[in-house]
Amino acid sequence: MFYRLAAIALAVVLLASCADKQQDIIGLNNELTTINDSLFYKGQAWGEEFKIAFNSGDYSQLPAARQEVQDYIEQSIDDVADMKDIGGSEQLRTAELDYLQFERDVIIQKMKAFEEFSDTTNKQRVSAAYTDLVNSSKEEQVKLNALHDAQKSYADNNGIELKQSDLSHIQ
Repeated sequence: MFYRLAAIALAVVLLASCADKQQDIIGLNNELTTINDSLFYKGQAWGEEFKIAFNSGDYSQLPAARQEVQDYIEQSIDDVADMKDIGGSEQLRTAELDYLQFERDVIIQKMKAFEEFSDTTNKQRVSAAYTDLVNSSKEEQVKLNALHDAQKSYADNNGIELKQSDLSHIQ
């Protein structure tokens, strides 16, 4: 009788442990997805400020919008780097860090360039900087594809089902 109760107790503990690990795996995946979704929305906010700046010639609001995105990315890089690996998440975290570092570099090298502009800046110069920024999207897509592949592999290896994001840029 004692052995039977001990076996049942052990089974309950093991099942609870597996359920906790599964929740941790799902939680890690969800946390990374949330980071990327938030980054997308912060990038959109900068884009809205850019439209206003481009049309008005007043680029003075861009530094604050860019700094918000940059601070978020830098904090996210620290957060992802500090995450503990769960269920073989090393490849997924590495892909996430690669993506975030790429985004940080784009912000510093491409988005920050617009902060030097004023209403007297030649529109061709603004257009050239904008084209340079847009051309980054090709490499960004490569980074996103690698991130999606790592996420799918992580999900497959851990038996979790990924739900499609409502965000069109992530699909």
